[in-house]
Amino acid sequence: MGLELLEAAFLTDSLEPENWFEKLDQEGLNNFSLRCKGLDFSDQRANIVYGRRLERIRSAGYEDMFIDLVHHLLAHRPANHELWMELGRLHERRNEIDQAWLCYDHVQQIRPTEEVRDLFLDRLKRAMDGEESVPWSGPSLETRADFLERMQLLSQSVSAVPVVEEDEDEIIESNSELKRLEDLIEAGEAAEAFFLARSLFTSGEEWAEEWMTKAQSML
Repeated sequence: MGLELLEAAFLTDSLEPENWFEKLDQEGLNNFSLRCKGLDFSDQRANIVYGRRLERIRSAGYEDMFIDLVHHLLAHRPANHELWMELGRLHERRNEIDQAWLCYDHVQQIRPTEEVRDLFLDRLKRAMDGEESVPWSGPSLETRADFLERMQLLSQSVSAVPVVEEDEDEIIESNSELKRLEDLIEAGEAAEAFFLARSLFTSGEEWAEEWMTKAQSML
């Protein structure tokens, strides 16, 4: 379904974001929003074309729509560090500190040489100089877990890998999650596997780091 929507979109819409936006009315904008939520952004064409359209929408002032829709794209294309950076900068300008940190942290996870999370924390520290407050080091574990869970759910919105039913008495939760990761990797669902493994690792499941690294190498 996602691929069919994508092919239809390329047939009817201009590929140039400026030309596309000039022809857009409010109804067209609403339709674009709905379409984004059903597209398969693992397709490289969708990643490029719709990424540019989302940037054009943001530059036109539709920041809330951009933030909502760009997560659908990034859930399927977690390695798109440029778009993650843009989203992080937008959250930072809006003083949405937790969300900015999550974006910068993701970039530093997939590109360790770009220390954008650490630089962000340095900027916060300098801004807090002279204030009597506890240094902020990142959002709560619950906030991080919620973010990763949401990204995982969005990554499976177009197509999902079936879960094999097993007797609950014969399996513990960690083994079930391991089986899920194995199934996702085997099916080539690297994005969902990455967010699931990172969520587990963030929650203290150290065994999931290996799977996070494996999924990241497939992005």
